[in-house]
Amino acid sequence: KGLGIAGIDDGFLDDALGQIAQVPGAIANVHCENMEICARLSKRLQAAGRNDLAAWAEGRPGYAEAENILRVGYFAHRHGCPLYIVHLSAAESLEAVRQLKRQGVRVHVETCIQFLTHTVHEPIGNRGKVNPPIRFATAGPGKRSAERVGRIGRRQEVHGTRGGLVRRLAGRTQTV
Repeated sequence: KGLGIAGIDDGFLDDALGQIAQVPGAIANVHCENMEICARLSKRLQAAGRNDLAAWAEGRPGYAEAENILRVGYFAHRHGCPLYIVHLSAAESLEAVRQLKRQGVRVHVETCIQFLTHTVHEPIGNRGKVNPPIRFATAGPGKRSAERVGRIGRRQEVHGTRGGLVRRLAGRTQTV
């Protein structure tokens, strides 16, 4: 809503996951961020004159991603719907996924290479403004996780071209 993007309310999500669960072999692919939290925090930072890469990350905290993963996981488990969490970016989100798995939720995760190799401290300026955001050094999956990316799931490399974004997938889907 705060970004001009129509949100998905919990009723719609619950209905959609219930319908997806009825399709043999289907998996719900979900981008998890609590946009209400992100919009409110981003608005405060903008009002304070903050427009830097660190503010971009502060306005989209890892807990907003982790909370949304837990909420989506709850609805998915209710319906027996498998989940594929796309571009996980926060360390606390990994713990949320592990918690869901302990509860019997069928969940797979992918992350993007920038979340494993970059932090807001890199000299990339506003070019690093992606959603979800590149995190602070202690808040993302981390560079050390790049060595264990198979434990996360799928690693995705995103490259810019004149024609738009080209995605190159590396590795294979595995569970956390």
